[in-house]
Amino acid sequence: MPLEICTRPAMGSILVRTLLIALAMLPTPFAAGQSNCVDWMLKADVSLEWPRPRNVPAVAYDRLHGQTLIMGGYGGEPLSETWGWDGQEWTFFSEGQPTPRYSHSMAYDTGRDTAVLFGGYERRDTWERGPSGVWTLAATTGPSPRTSTAMVYDSRRGVTVLYGGYSSSGFRLGDTWEWNGSTWTQVANTGPAPRSSHAMAYDSARGVTVLHGGSTNAGRTSDTWEWDGTTWTLVDEIGFGRRSYHQMAFDEARGASLLFGGSDETFRRFDDLWSWNGNEWTLLAPTGPGPQEFPRMVYDSLRDRTVLVTGADQGRVLWEWDGQRWTDHRPSGLGQSTYHAMAYDSNRRVTVLFGGYTSDGLSGKTWEWDGREWTPVAETGPSPRSGHAMVYDSRRRVVVLFGGNRLADLWEWNGETWTEIHASGPTGRSGHAMAFDSRRGEIILFGGIGPGFQRDTWAYRDGRWVFVTNRGPSGRTGARMAYDPIRDNVVLYGGYYDDSENYYVYDETWILDSHGWRVIRDSPPGPLVWHTMTFDPDRGAVLMHGGSYTVRDDTLRDELWQWDGSAWTLLSNVGPTPRKDHAIAYDAHRRTLVLFGGWDNQPWNRGDTWEYGHIVNPSLTLDTSCPQSGPAVLTWSCATPGGTVGLAFSPRLGAFRIPDGQPCAGTWINLHPQGLLLLGTARSNQQGGGTINGALPARACGGFLQMIDATPCAVSGTVRIE
Repeated sequence: MPLEICTRPAMGSILVRTLLIALAMLPTPFAAGQSNCVDWMLKADVSLEWPRPRNVPAVAYDRLHGQTLIMGGYGGEPLSETWGWDGQEWTFFSEGQPTPRYSHSMAYDTGRDTAVLFGGYERRDTWERGPSGVWTLAATTGPSPRTSTAMVYDSRRGVTVLYGGYSSSGFRLGDTWEWNGSTWTQVANTGPAPRSSHAMAYDSARGVTVLHGGSTNAGRTSDTWEWDGTTWTLVDEIGFGRRSYHQMAFDEARGASLLFGGSDETFRRFDDLWSWNGNEWTLLAPTGPGPQEFPRMVYDSLRDRTVLVTGADQGRVLWEWDGQRWTDHRPSGLGQSTYHAMAYDSNRRVTVLFGGYTSDGLSGKTWEWDGREWTPVAETGPSPRSGHAMVYDSRRRVVVLFGGNRLADLWEWNGETWTEIHASGPTGRSGHAMAFDSRRGEIILFGGIGPGFQRDTWAYRDGRWVFVTNRGPSGRTGARMAYDPIRDNVVLYGGYYDDSENYYVYDETWILDSHGWRVIRDSPPGPLVWHTMTFDPDRGAVLMHGGSYTVRDDTLRDELWQWDGSAWTLLSNVGPTPRKDHAIAYDAHRRTLVLFGGWDNQPWNRGDTWEYGHIVNPSLTLDTSCPQSGPAVLTWSCATPGGTVGLAFSPRLGAFRIPDGQPCAGTWINLHPQGLLLLGTARSNQQGGGTINGALPARACGGFLQMIDATPCAVSGTVRIE
């Protein structure tokens, strides 16, 4: 049936009118490009040391040392600390700190490889941190004391540019100053209206300083200005709305100034990311690190990442933008861990983690992951331990834990409390494997160590352990297994045996069914121990990740494999670093594989959380030409599988925020509101793609189309009809 077309006038409600573009919905399956929608995504990470939470520090990127620098801020008191982030961890620099301060500014002079710091609350001093990494006082005269100013380095002219701010006497300033490494010079007193809490970035591709928004004496503003070293020029007056307390950085790889966050005149906070190319603002991401005022943002040219740090009263904040998506590096409180265990609770839709070996020793805490954050849910229950095994009993809706630290205790977690179950059965052990047989409602346990390498198989059901067999895989530890409900069998892979004289790391795939154990030797993944396994109901396959080729020298692996009942297939060898002793679980509600922690080749324990699954990043293509020479075929991919998408048209590019009360209210699209048409909706197939076939009239030529995924309210790029 044809798509309904609606238009929104400047005022009033949405009006339905006659069709302009006739496109028919066809349930055509879409296959091309779908593999690009499935990938690993880093969801959260932690480091050993972090700067304490603070407001309004100064941030700059030290290109010589490859570090994002953060200095000062307010954390209950003015701070003087300097820290550096290299993409993996923070380093504290203790020598030669400036006096404590907050709401100051910092820029990096790439010509002299020197960080330049100015001002702050009731301060007008200038400090520099050169290649030695030690701060020195460079000047005590120059711009008047001020806060909430903005400062960037102009690499073409070799000067640091400062504009505006809020004076200590309570006035907004409109002066422009430049620092040449030894002297401040006031170079302009005209241009943008006096303001504070504005944002600036230096566009090295065009050789201009870009300024946006801020708070003026008339309120918050939306204007965009550019400074060429001589004159300020107003280049955009409306943009995407008024805001202050936002931040900008120039993305050198993509040649655009990025803008994030801030708040409008109603004090509503934003977490959208915008791009300025010198002609227009484009929305890159409608959501990300969460609504924030006072963010601090710089571009890391070594790693091609835009780094966002700190936040107003929001604790430790660290996100990175790689040009396509945000990655959260905030400390979760869970910390680094190995030898822990995880299971997915399908009733409560959370991944449950218990125990493990952390930097503080053995853990006895229980955590849950909901897809956004780790939450501590219990500190009592099983004793602290590592090397235990956990599965989710979907029949009784409890997580079941056995052993670890060569213990023989059995525990159940109902989502609120742990309960110890007293049942005689397997001897105490660690490194054993467990799987839940959902068809029979029983837990299968195999092997482990303690004492000696075990080869016994047990079944647990209704409070009783039952010995199954002592035949099958040889005695081993570090093997892993999962239950395949489609083929009704338990799949076990790898493990090792070592008695100082004989040493084996196994590459065998074992299958346990109603006939007992049988082996498939010389499997393609090769010898493997301390890997992870789980069942993926969406692929209908067992997944296996990581592990080590050996035990004695720890040659670690990063591959993700799947077992379809007859053969192993490599799915991915990029994403998390090679590791062992981590844990995975499959979140069936969100259709994603969750991975946490482990030990890698650094060497250190990891505290990162990854997910492998469908990434919602809508992409739209149009197969036609103007004037019309054939049928128009719109193809999209990487939307929400089975979700609803909407299609919009406008004759021009621009910025339009979907009004309150409408689906996806608050979402920005890159189409001009004048002539904007909402063409209708369609449903994606189970791979997140689809097609729309139809015809385009000549008057649509030269216009633009954009798609909106209604589930996460994500938007595609724009497509021109030409």
